[in-house]
Amino acid sequence: MRDADYAYIKDRASLLARRPDISKYDNGRCLLLAGSFGMAGAAVMAGRAALRSGCGLLTYLTDREIIPILQQSLPEAMARPADGDIDISKYDAALCGPGFLGPDSERLTEKMIAGFEGTLVLDAEALNTITRNDLFPLVRERAAKGWPTVLTPHEGEAARLLGAKSADVKADREGAAAKLRDKTDSVVVLKGPGTITAAPGHTGGVPEMIRNTTGGAGLAKGGSGDVLGGMTASFAAQGLTAFDAAVCAVYIHGLAGDAACREKGIISMMPTDTVETLPYVIKGMFE
Repeated sequence: MRDADYAYIKDRASLLARRPDISKYDNGRCLLLAGSFGMAGAAVMAGRAALRSGCGLLTYLTDREIIPILQQSLPEAMARPADGDIDISKYDAALCGPGFLGPDSERLTEKMIAGFEGTLVLDAEALNTITRNDLFPLVRERAAKGWPTVLTPHEGEAARLLGAKSADVKADREGAAAKLRDKTDSVVVLKGPGTITAAPGHTGGVPEMIRNTTGGAGLAKGGSGDVLGGMTASFAAQGLTAFDAAVCAVYIHGLAGDAACREKGIISMMPTDTVETLPYVIKGMFE
């Protein structure tokens, strides 16, 4: 396992640089299956992070009752009701799970796992749906079809996915990330101190594992994972591989968190502060 550093991440993120003649359609279409009544904030944070990370078009697939909230909070995004029809083949990458607890959530999560050909980032409630409904065979089938998948669990979610205890995951984070990678044949982002991103062998030979070196305890607040998920899906929509999108998102998310911490303090900083520092961190990489 190697540690991430700025030069390594900047090289991986180089595909995000803009050509003078680029259009919104060239910058990727990103779909967010997120939010529900009482959990609209998760969708807002993920969406803001996705747009601040550069995707060209962003669409929510969510409960009808929170669409007005999302469109007022993020007028740049489009929204479709979860109980309607949508052509998922139009999107380059998708994030499924943050605050996604409505009546159609489990059905749509399974639909995305079984049929979405782009990079699929699975977080939060989508991970719980996999565990509850034993969707592991469907997740593994994605790899066999060449459809990239990224799982972004915290230690508790990883423990449930592995049928283990949180304490066991915490005691051996590297081992837990490797086990979950092998169990799902997916890129795994095990969040926490020194977030570990593990790639399955099918991404190009020997499995790779990266330990993150940015971020800190100020990110330990509800919503930070929603921001990270939005960033990961956005980077993938713009053309980064699933592994590169995850590694870059984790590192840049940590850098933005470090900047927010310097400004607001480790106690008072919020995930929305991290989103607002993203433009300056990303801008610095391409100057």
